[in-house]
Amino acid sequence: ENNNIYINEINTLPGSIAFYLWEDKGYPFEKLIDEMISIAIEVHKDKNKNMYFYDADLFNKVHLGGSKTSKI
Repeated sequence: ENNNIYINEINTLPGSIAFYLWEDKGYPFEKLIDEMISIAIEVHKDKNKNMYFYDADLFNKVHLGGSKTSKI
């Protein structure tokens, strides 16, 4: 909604993304981070584009009176 980008490091070795391993492949640290952010933005856009929901108001239609079966 507000177009803010939040970054969270989920690496099990905090502070170590071993960026130096990518340098031989033509990805210096800045380019690697830019590419990772670009991929994350595209994945987020794709996820939002393909997400649908149906508001069925199900919880207000179901009686959960403690019996083994629920009645609608």
